Amino acid sequence: MAMVPKTLNDLLQHTQVFHAEMAARLGRCGQDEADPRNKMLLQHLALKEQKLAATLAELERDSDWGPLQTWFYEYTDRNPIAAFNLQDIDLKNRSAATISALVADWHEQLVDLFLYLTKRAESDRTEKLARDVLAIESSHARQMSYDMARAEDM
Repeated sequence: MAMVPKTLNDLLQHTQVFHAEMAARLGRCGQDEADPRNKMLLQHLALKEQKLAATLAELERDSDWGPLQTWFYEYTDRNPIAAFNLQDIDLKNRSAATISALVADWHEQLVDLFLYLTKRAESDRTEKLARDVLAIESSHARQMSYDMARAEDM
């Protein structure tokens, strides 16, 4: 069973691990892919996820401890984050287009989560941290969506 994050620190760790696992799984799918275009897309997505995981780990290391200890039960009660368990999803038997749609959907859910946390933050420091993560997630999501659209156009 996936960890259910209760603090912003838990969530950052969980999100970072999620991106690292997604990078590994996308990379493995890319290695097994026969279509050169799909292989290139999957390897590119894996690299993007790897960079995103590293960026979030760095943000967590550089953040103040106070905002990291902020609790956010209200969101998780209505939107279980434990659903982000890649072990339950077979990416090997999916097309690159389907995987791209899944990746886009997961990123959209993460952007929605951090947007919610930004709006509900009770302190300026917590809002800033949530806003920073939101900016990182949304920027990467936009770039990946653009890259996936370009790959389909090729």
